[in-house]
Amino acid sequence: MEKRKVLCGGGKEKVFDNGGRKLNLNLCLSDIPEEYTREWKGKKYVNLIASTKRDQSGDNTHYIEVETWRPDGSFQKSQAETDAKADIKQEEVNEEPIPF
Repeated sequence: MEKRKVLCGGGKEKVFDNGGRKLNLNLCLSDIPEEYTREWKGKKYVNLIASTKRDQSGDNTHYIEVETWRPDGSFQKSQAETDAKADIKQEEVNEEPIPF
C-alpha cells in the first residue's frame, strides 16, 4: 500500500548568534483528516512529523505532515499465545515463596 502524505503546516527555523535555535511552526487543524486523530481520556491527539525542506526557498524551512503509518496486524499476537503467557504468569504468582 502506498503511503500518502498529508501535509498540514510549515515552519521556519531561527538561528541565534549564541548558537540557540527556535522553530516557529504553524498547523492547519482543518487539513488533518479525522481518521488520523485518536481520543484518549477525553482529549484528541494526532501524531505529526516536522521535516526540513530540501528546497529552502520561500519563507518556510520546514513542513509538517501527519504520521499515516498504521500497524498491519502482523505485530499483534494471537489470542492463544496471549492466553498461554497469562497462564504462565498466573502459575508463577501461585507458587509458594522459597524460604531462606
